[in-house]
Amino acid sequence: MLLRNQIRKILREYSINENIEELGLSDKIIERITPGLPLRKFTNTSEESGDDNISPKTRATLVLQRVLNDLGFKLGTSGINNDGVDGDFGSKTESAVRDAVNSNELNNTNINKFGNYLKEKESILLGTVGNTNQSNKDIKIEEYIGGLDRFIEQYVEQKGVKKETLNLCKEKTKYPDIEFVKPTKECHTREVMADYINKALPEESKILKASILSVMMKEQNKGQGNICGKNNNFAGIQTDISGWGDLTNVINGQFCAEDKERVRVFASFENPEDCIRFIRDEFENTKNWSETISGDNENIDLGNIAKKHAQKWQSDWNLSLSDEEFQNYVNNGYNYKFAGSNNAPSFTDERGIYTKSVDELTKDELDLHNKYKYSEPDQNGNKKIYYREPSKIQNSLSDVENLFIKSYNYFN
Repeated sequence: MLLRNQIRKILREYSINENIEELGLSDKIIERITPGLPLRKFTNTSEESGDDNISPKTRATLVLQRVLNDLGFKLGTSGINNDGVDGDFGSKTESAVRDAVNSNELNNTNINKFGNYLKEKESILLGTVGNTNQSNKDIKIEEYIGGLDRFIEQYVEQKGVKKETLNLCKEKTKYPDIEFVKPTKECHTREVMADYINKALPEESKILKASILSVMMKEQNKGQGNICGKNNNFAGIQTDISGWGDLTNVINGQFCAEDKERVRVFASFENPEDCIRFIRDEFENTKNWSETISGDNENIDLGNIAKKHAQKWQSDWNLSLSDEEFQNYVNNGYNYKFAGSNNAPSFTDERGIYTKSVDELTKDELDLHNKYKYSEPDQNGNKKIYYREPSKIQNSLSDVENLFIKSYNYFN
């Protein structure tokens, strides 16, 4: 590619009229996407990042998403510009690719078809170039491509999130000396993750291995399908809460994330095994997990162990709760909007856990509860959910019980 450009430059300087085909906009876009192929919703492989700390797959996905966004596809509200351009090949990106090439992924077989699609849409893309006075098509093409490259530089600089979100994460983290890095999503089947656990913890019991796998399944995909995590964090391990001890030599960074509920900061691990060993150490050394849920009984009652595991997950991992707090949480619900508030209402504790049921609230208390049950809608009409109802909490516990039993069978 570099040689071709040098030849063109020489020919122009000496006014040599050779019929050398100029690359169009679609060709230059395809050049930037091809090194990351195939692009699909799930991947089971890790990738090394380039000199700018971004992998070919993430770079290609960003280019693809930016182009699709310019063509009018709605990809969501994530990313540095709240337009869904986030480097994660999710469902909305998959849907847009399907519309373009009638496939759920972009690969070496259909990339030419996507290139033809872009050629048909070239005028739309060039119409997004800011300076409408430019009449030279080549100049517009270079400006569009330059815009893609500048966007990726901005994405890397902002660690994949909005500037204000990154600044908030830097305020929230309990580990300010650990570097912030951009998140990269990775997915593994349950079988593959069980293999990682076996390799990382060959001497541990099936109960402990099942405990770890089920927590991963619950935390990282709500128990559905593949286990997905960013930066090899497959258990929702946050660095904006204290209690982990010194993480300097344990994690290789931290990353910022924003969902419908709130902005949070998460640990970044070098590989899945490091994450697994970290969970094992926390489970056994800090939380006495295996002994608590299984006791000393020789006869294993898997259903009872699963129930205790779910309670342990909720009270000691997802939240740190005393027995009384756990009962209030399960029976009455929780509103994180009230957590840590200096003006927490009379019907919650300082954690945001309700101390009485919604049915027992006075009229004024019920008005306050309803006011903060959801956030105000954003510009897209989406509301953040603040209040977790007891029924949803119980469903979540039941899910973890079922996931534990399923996980146990992976280690037979």
